Amino acid sequence: APAAVQPPPPPPPPQITPEQAEAKVKELLAVIPEVVATYKDGEELKGADICKELKPQLIQAIQAGYPVEKNMITGIARQLASNLIQMKLAGASAKEKGFVGNPEEAKKQLDLVKQNAGPQFEAILKTTGMTEEELLKKIEELDGIQAYLDSMVKLPEKAAENFYKEHVEEFFTQLSASHILAQFPKDAPVTEEAKQATKERILAIQKELKDGKDFAELAKEKSDCPSKEDGGNLGSFSKGQMVPAFEAALLEMKPGEISDIVETEFGYHIIKAGETKVVPFEEVKERIEEHLKQEAEQEVAETTFTKLLEEAKIKWNLPEPEFPKDEEEEAPAEE
Repeated sequence: APAAVQPPPPPPPPQITPEQAEAKVKELLAVIPEVVATYKDGEELKGADICKELKPQLIQAIQAGYPVEKNMITGIARQLASNLIQMKLAGASAKEKGFVGNPEEAKKQLDLVKQNAGPQFEAILKTTGMTEEELLKKIEELDGIQAYLDSMVKLPEKAAENFYKEHVEEFFTQLSASHILAQFPKDAPVTEEAKQATKERILAIQKELKDGKDFAELAKEKSDCPSKEDGGNLGSFSKGQMVPAFEAALLEMKPGEISDIVETEFGYHIIKAGETKVVPFEEVKERIEEHLKQEAEQEVAETTFTKLLEEAKIKWNLPEPEFPKDEEEEAPAEE
């Protein structure tokens, strides 16, 4: 029989030259006014500041073939403008309170960025529309803002200890187990016949266990799980890491006890319960404190930035972006 005729591959996307991308971006950015917004005591956010940040990103998007249209620019520009005003207000507020970034620390951070980026560092600068000096200044400013936010974070006494007590079962109780798995077919539908064949395999393994065969040796010989290499040992894990049916069976067992056959989405298991260990508070204290601190910082930042924007009373020269309505909203109501 003749070979099936294959359809021709789709044509490659049209190549856009840098000059064409530049011209397209110039046309797109023409919608941005000279002054995007005024705020606080007559301070202005210039359109040039927005265009400087947007231009390299838009050029990159257009050259990559993304469809960027004029009606998208207003929303993008307004969001960027809001972020810039927010950072300007936060930076000014931080300085008023005496919080400024450390130039030496900012330089270390920049050096780390350069080291991690390697040859791509210049491309990153181009995408952000900043020079290296401007990026260094931005890092220093952000450090001052972070110090300002940190100063407002006050964790209650014994916050970490209370968190530990409330979540010890959820996060800090480590279970352990070994198992033998008779796995359902991976590359074919799990039919009733396939399930029955798998069930017969696990029943045969269970019989060997009841006849006195060593669990670890049997796991090495007949389990379908990679843990077979370690005698079926799954190591330690927290609650919620295993599939529900497996965990439910394990939680009913005593250390050293061997389960009946347990079915999960993967197949049939025979589980041998290990020790349950509660991680001591002192071992996790620092991690808990860091977690609580980050949560508190996020809450403080949201509250602070929202308040700063409200007090700034921004007057926009950019219209609010229009989003297409859902078809359900557009449909006339039935009478």
